[in-house]
Amino acid sequence: MPTQLQLFPDEVARFRARYKDEGLVPGVIAAFQAIIKQHYQASGRKFPFREPEHYGDPYKVLVSEIMLQQTQADRVVNKYLAFLKVFPDFKSLAEAPTEAVLKAWIGLGYNRRALALKRIAEEVVSKHGGKLPSSVAELDEFPSIGPNTAASIATFAFNAAVPFIETNIRAVYLHFFFNDDPSITDEALVDIVTRTVDASNPREWYYALMDFGVLLKRSGKDPQKGKAGKQKAAAFKGSTREARGRIIKAVINGQKSLQELAEITGRDLVSTGKIVDQLVREGFLENDTDRYRTK
Repeated sequence: MPTQLQLFPDEVARFRARYKDEGLVPGVIAAFQAIIKQHYQASGRKFPFREPEHYGDPYKVLVSEIMLQQTQADRVVNKYLAFLKVFPDFKSLAEAPTEAVLKAWIGLGYNRRALALKRIAEEVVSKHGGKLPSSVAELDEFPSIGPNTAASIATFAFNAAVPFIETNIRAVYLHFFFNDDPSITDEALVDIVTRTVDASNPREWYYALMDFGVLLKRSGKDPQKGKAGKQKAAAFKGSTREARGRIIKAVINGQKSLQELAEITGRDLVSTGKIVDQLVREGFLENDTDRYRTK
């Protein structure tokens, strides 16, 4: 069966020609929105964090957006639901031991996000009365929330019509407006993203954009693939990131000496010690008479 994208090539070609001739006028914007919405209505993806009971709670949106920062949506679903069962709101997460939060995060990787999420919860409770701010500027002040994540949270939690760009959204705009030119920067894209936001329902508009971007990638039409200068992700096996994950997982299950951690990571004492020292500085671990535990 052909992918949904294979139904659209002529329409995309016509759109590109019209955009070239007319520029970003209201009729061109409406045509672009219609193509994206057509796909979404036909084959939009379903996730629990897209349901009203989830996006209606800013805390749940925050959790999902932090989890989705560097992890594919399909992998996030089960961890997201399990995490909410243990920490259903800002107060429960703010008051939880770091060890419990890291334990609930196991399997998602990039454990800094778990620590940042707990710190955000602490700030929301202590400085904002337990309510997540709705403005992009205020959200951007929290740890591990940059401008794009701040805007995505504002969009999905508060249905704000603000621009943000992530990998799937970037693919869509490169495909439609720049003939798949991967050299185009986000700075060049943001004005078009801003002008084409569907202000009647920004939340659903961005869902639709991201799903079309996923389809481009699955169909082998991702304009970012093979981008010049784009570095391949470093191999995970044998990496410092892998060692960090092993150390955190081991210490969650009980205090460990540096020697034990070196054996667990398969590294020597010096390199293991450097990783452990970094984890201590970042707030993951603390040293208790030459044995390490979660902070």
